[in-house]
Amino acid sequence: MSIFSLIESLQKNKRFSETIANHKYIHPLEPKYMRLDLNEKLRDVLSGQGIRLFYSHQVEAIDLIRQGENVVVMTPTASGKSLIYNIPVIESIMENPETTALYIFPLKGLEQDQVKNLNELCDKIGISPPFNSPLGKGGHRGVGTKSPLRCAEVYDGDTTAYRRGKIRAAFQKGLTGETEFPPRINVIFTNPDMLHLAINPFHAKWEGFFKNLKYVVVDEIHTLRGVFGSNVAHVLRRLRRICNYRGSNPQFIACSATI
Repeated sequence: MSIFSLIESLQKNKRFSETIANHKYIHPLEPKYMRLDLNEKLRDVLSGQGIRLFYSHQVEAIDLIRQGENVVVMTPTASGKSLIYNIPVIESIMENPETTALYIFPLKGLEQDQVKNLNELCDKIGISPPFNSPLGKGGHRGVGTKSPLRCAEVYDGDTTAYRRGKIRAAFQKGLTGETEFPPRINVIFTNPDMLHLAINPFHAKWEGFFKNLKYVVVDEIHTLRGVFGSNVAHVLRRLRRICNYRGSNPQFIACSATI
């Protein structure tokens, strides 16, 4: 049944017809595309996923990010917001393998989907497994890990203590020389509460991460309002202070489909 048939059946149904206040069909807008200059390998991978054209808002936002600007993106659902920050992040990692990014997601479902998509993209491009980091025992990244550490990792309340330690160690070993081939993690996915409780207060254990932090992505910013939003604002201010102390000045990219 098409959406038009469903609406027609509801209009004819005595139970529902009286509750319908108005019905209006809004014609779809024609998409506006623009040219986006991309690294050849990245372009080929995206093309293989069926992404050959880019919306005008994607190109405009990516160009601003490339220029070093902080950006807020407010476009409808399924308008390609994730590409707006994933493309500059991947480009930066390809240029400098030590580049790091922090993705802050308030909803776990979105977080898990995004980390999966980003890792698949990194795998196809060839930046995961990491630069200068051979596979460990059993094909795992790093020696002695129970499961592979990926280019992007989730660090939240569901992350086991064992894996949290491995993730933190990835940013410590490269500095202390504890091992010649530390696993390379470039992107950390977390939420505002975990950032406040488990990352900011222990920034000494994340020195390599904060030192190379180039991007902070904050998704679903419409949820950051009221008392919760005020609290998150202070958490982000503390994050900026830590970055300044560690010698980095990350760009902020915020997104919402609801504002």
